[in-house]
Amino acid sequence: MIQQEELIEEHADFLLNFAFSKVRDEELAKDLVQETFLAALKNLSDFEKRSSLRTWLVSILNRKIIDHWRKAETRYTSNLSELQREKDVDLSAFLGVDDQNIESVLEQGELTKKLNECIDKLPDNYKAVISMRYLDEKKGDEVCKELNISPSNLWVIAHRAKLLLKDCLTQGEL
Repeated sequence: MIQQEELIEEHADFLLNFAFSKVRDEELAKDLVQETFLAALKNLSDFEKRSSLRTWLVSILNRKIIDHWRKAETRYTSNLSELQREKDVDLSAFLGVDDQNIESVLEQGELTKKLNECIDKLPDNYKAVISMRYLDEKKGDEVCKELNISPSNLWVIAHRAKLLLKDCLTQGEL
């Protein structure tokens, strides 16, 4: 029978390095590894030894990381209007107006026009994700099913697409 101390001592450093390579945040990596050990210890009786213990632990950790990104994607991206209001996009400078007149310009549809032009410049898979997720306001699982992609892939594509859109809106090109 595997002892709790043995399990942690033998695998903690490896799992921590693995988690850190995926999330690039030491505290978050530690939390994910801790959650992994808790889940593993809780379900140790279910371990069928079809793979090595380390492989099993890494698969648990991978699921924890994916769950983290899935929650982060849900928390930080809601709809297109939120994308339009991101603080790091200086819309007034891009549109050539001062902060006091930005509202009237936005109301005239200039931002929507520019945003649509930028969306049209995106690669097809990025455009599909942005259109379905933010314009059509479909749920992430619907988008994943229709595009045949994983939730983590959806998050990566959406994140990269938003970065490209930000660049396009602020600099005028992708």
